[in-house]
Amino acid sequence: MARMTRKQVRAAGAVVFRRTGRGVRLLVLRAYAHWDFPKGLLEPGESDFECARRELAEETGLAEVDFPFAEMHRETLPYAGNKIARYYLAETQRACIELPREEKPNAYLTRVVSFRYFFVRKVMFVKYTKAFVILPGGFGTLDELFEALTLVQTKKVPAFPVILAGEDEYWDGLLSWLNTSLLGRGKIGPEDLALLQRARTPDEVLALVAKSPHA
Repeated sequence: MARMTRKQVRAAGAVVFRRTGRGVRLLVLRAYAHWDFPKGLLEPGESDFECARRELAEETGLAEVDFPFAEMHRETLPYAGNKIARYYLAETQRACIELPREEKPNAYLTRVVSFRYFFVRKVMFVKYTKAFVILPGGFGTLDELFEALTLVQTKKVPAFPVILAGEDEYWDGLLSWLNTSLLGRGKIGPEDLALLQRARTPDEVLALVAKSPHA
């Protein structure tokens, strides 16, 4: 019987660098729980180099970059389902990059602080916290929710209240999944799930925060 081989999946991206007086800086993006260079899958009829330029523009907003080594590249070994990624070197002069899908600051903030590095933002997120109030959001919101839970669970921070605020329709699916998939399989304990509190109105949020000895 002939041995079946898995179809190779191709991706392409760019290692973006900027020369400074202190050396060379690289642009790295956070992709879910990992860090990676801008890259994506090839579209039909697209060359690797075209894919790399497109993904770079879509993910970072950098359209005008130099490729000092033209189409010279390096490829990864097969990974994650026979995928191979090809990377090109791209140079930019821009010192500050605002990602194209970043949201604008909340209009009710009295002071806006921007961070260049994601890990610094996370440190500051926790440093001055008295409670974690999680409003409906996207991947970044859920990332910070589970980071807060992990810090409280492992006692790296005091037992601040972790409050899921907003309508039931948004949170019910997540809470059901935590109960069945995590608690039901023994990945977390009842005491871990009890760290999550629910509030549907601002008054309920304030009441929960007021009850906390750490508020």
